[in-house]
Amino acid sequence: RSQTMADFEAERSEFEIILQTPGASTAQYLSVEPDAGKVFADFLLDSEFEERRVALLFGRWVDEEASGGKRGVLVDVLYEPPQECTEDTMAIEGTSEAHAEVARATKIAQALGLTTVGFAFAHPPRFHTLEVPELQAMVEQQRAAAEADPVAKDLFVGVRFRAAARGGARQSRG
Repeated sequence: RSQTMADFEAERSEFEIILQTPGASTAQYLSVEPDAGKVFADFLLDSEFEERRVALLFGRWVDEEASGGKRGVLVDVLYEPPQECTEDTMAIEGTSEAHAEVARATKIAQALGLTTVGFAFAHPPRFHTLEVPELQAMVEQQRAAAEADPVAKDLFVGVRFRAAARGGARQSRG
């Protein structure tokens, strides 16, 4: 079969996937309820940050009028859904039971006046910030949140939990 270069380019563009970082959130601040963040962080500390983990963030948007001119995100609940996290993957389980559990958690959050405001993740220590599975999971969650609530398109946040030494880097005294 013969094919022109233009035909080839048109066919190739149908199957081309372009990965890009989601746009920066226009949220000017993020506040995570301390106890909610602590439970997730403590689990990660117990495992010494040796595995990937994800959590959905349920909370509220704060508009400019209510906060003195700043738009922000208040996180009340970190919910760890059933997940498939390995060295190379990071995703919410694809089973019908997992989807039902996430739908139930979302319904409970909505009954409490909360919405999906972000996505949190953690990974083993390394020198770079993001990898494709993390970016892909974050984009999927932002897309789903924006379908349910248009505000998520602008204010949805991604939060990376990472290991850090208490007190920061130590300097030697000489």
